[in-house]
Amino acid sequence: IREFRACFPNSEVSIFPGDTAELVQLVETGQVDIAVSLKMAKTEHLNFRPLFSDELACIFSPLSEPSHPESVTPGDLNGEKLIVYSQRSLTTRLIEDHFRKSGIPLPGFLELGNMEAIKEFAKIGVGVGIVAPWIARKEDEEGSLLVRMLGPTTIQRDWGVYSHASRDMSLMEENFTSLCEVVCQGFARP
Repeated sequence: IREFRACFPNSEVSIFPGDTAELVQLVETGQVDIAVSLKMAKTEHLNFRPLFSDELACIFSPLSEPSHPESVTPGDLNGEKLIVYSQRSLTTRLIEDHFRKSGIPLPGFLELGNMEAIKEFAKIGVGVGIVAPWIARKEDEEGSLLVRMLGPTTIQRDWGVYSHASRDMSLMEENFTSLCEVVCQGFARP
């Protein structure tokens, strides 16, 4: 945002947080120009410009280390409470599908609308957070959280910028999207 504002000092930037479906609808109805969000299976009237992909991981309190040092299977989480961002989110639907495909009963969810809250609850052992590893990179490095990838199959998400297919992106929107591409290189693999 800082770099964008330097390039376009007279522009107005408004940020609307929301789940993927909500953001996609805002772009479709013209209420917002572009949205940075997860890729949905079907979006008829929108263009999607990829930014990066990530995979979901479990975050644990260091006091409750999982039995598998490198990855955690759905079976390892049997009986655990999963801490998720929102039960209505695309990410939570991907988690539910992951458990169904593995044949493991779906654990209970604790819904918190904030990534920092998910990390704090996981730190004190309330449950197991399910987030992208880049969300908890600092805590993993300092040892306040353990980050373990989900396995044996992963839950991959694709992030990108949505714009309406009926029009070309403006110079400002193109510039913002290009800045997002640069910034997102540090989050996950391109």
